[in-house]
Amino acid sequence: MTYALLNKLTAKQDQRPRVVEILLESGKLFDDNPACLLYLVSESADDPNLVWVVDLWTSREAHVEALKA
Repeated sequence: MTYALLNKLTAKQDQRPRVVEILLESGKLFDDNPACLLYLVSESADDPNLVWVVDLWTSREAHVEALKA
């Protein structure tokens, strides 16, 4: 069964670009992980501080294992 996460992050004023940079860099760790089906970082068009992160994994266990690496 697939495992999905939807994360809403609010960056401090004027820090969203740095938060997005960190999230994208850390997401590279999942590039070669076949259990990671999707890792998406998105900036809100309406809120200059809001960032959304969507993860889709083959299973919850696969997600937990990936975070241990």
